[in-house]
Amino acid sequence: MNHSTKHKTCLDKNWKSYIGELSKYVSFKSISSEPSKQSECIKCADFLCNTLKSLNFNTVERVDTPGLPIIYGHYLADKNRPTLMIYGHYDVQPADPLNEWDSAPFNTRMDDEYIYGRGVSDNKGQFWTYIMALRTIMETEGRLPLNIKLIIEGEEEIGSHHLFEFIDKRSEELKSDIFLISDNPMLSKNQPSICTSLRGIACFELSIQTSQTDLHSGLHGGAVPNALDVLSRFCSEIKDKYGAIRIPDFYENVSIPEHIKPDIKNTLPTDNDYLKNCGSYYLEGEFGYSSIEQRWYRPTLEIHGITGGFTGPGIKTVIPSKASVKISMRLVKNQHPKAIMARVKKYIKSTLPQGVLWSINEHHGALPLAINKDHINIQRLSNSIQAIMGTLPICHGEGGSIPILAHFQNALQIDPILFGLGLPDDNIHAPNERFLLKNAYNGVLVICHLIEQINNGT
Repeated sequence: MNHSTKHKTCLDKNWKSYIGELSKYVSFKSISSEPSKQSECIKCADFLCNTLKSLNFNTVERVDTPGLPIIYGHYLADKNRPTLMIYGHYDVQPADPLNEWDSAPFNTRMDDEYIYGRGVSDNKGQFWTYIMALRTIMETEGRLPLNIKLIIEGEEEIGSHHLFEFIDKRSEELKSDIFLISDNPMLSKNQPSICTSLRGIACFELSIQTSQTDLHSGLHGGAVPNALDVLSRFCSEIKDKYGAIRIPDFYENVSIPEHIKPDIKNTLPTDNDYLKNCGSYYLEGEFGYSSIEQRWYRPTLEIHGITGGFTGPGIKTVIPSKASVKISMRLVKNQHPKAIMARVKKYIKSTLPQGVLWSINEHHGALPLAINKDHINIQRLSNSIQAIMGTLPICHGEGGSIPILAHFQNALQIDPILFGLGLPDDNIHAPNERFLLKNAYNGVLVICHLIEQINNGT
């Protein structure tokens, strides 16, 4: 019986108990953005520590931070063997609105295809696939053939603030040969994929003030500036009618690499399918680019909310003196958050009327990530995916951001390989989040196959 057959036999035998463990993992209400859930986050971290101890990891640490704990585990097979690093996060988004869930968000339920629960796709279920794979190898082989390093953080959903410092302090200890993460979707149920690029991000809130206090619109209307008018004009003029951003030099050195353009043409969905799937009434965006190019390989600027004036029931006839807007920008290769923010500030200064008081509150930022699809570890993963799933994966980009990955890449000199096991319609961050059980099952076998490839040097 070869290794792949042994792994499948073991997985079939233990599948029910593995899913039971995943359900326990999901049951922790580890919402990092809610201070009242800190104790739940810590309980979840301790659960992960006990899990790694049960896998005979030589080192298991709960690294306490000023925020939420980081879990670090190290299994030492042989110092001369390759080292595989695996990253995941145990924190989840809030479950609101609760009335839109078909079942309790922290009590998993299953149907014939999916397991449901908050965090079951983002990221607990995808990460648990690795735990199931390591258990399967341990049971069939008696030991793990590679050195394994695991990092599971509790602040990914709020910016990974304390993980940056952890990586910098322990960069030598964390050095590895291959780095895997599953925190993103496949292209579709029947098309496995490997993500080779993520956009970066820069977020800020612009606040303006046009007078010392709100003013009566009858006594002063027409003679004094209205903060909401000023801010609305600013927002309406920051992009042209096609969505191109008007900030000077925003697109400096930005282009879609020629070597990925053939892959874009072979990637689904089409614009029409995408429009149908996303639920929008029409598409727009930069002239000359497809929706895939706009979502994955072009930078963006999006307005998330405007505040100011009176928004209660009825009418209050005041001229608002203050207003603010929340904005984020997704960034691509050759765009640095700090450089982009400097251009934003220069643009604001040159655009707002003289006399307007303004300030910026900068929020989190992240560098974009790009991996060469010919990377040896991407080729190995492709071979494993095809061997288990019977389909060659497509390399593609993603429009989202995982702030910590570019830092891993730069600090440890290692390229993260993104093996997506979720699906675009998993409802992450929304009610009725779900994870395809078939993807979890196949994912276990792919990881086992990949570890065997690395162990054999193929």
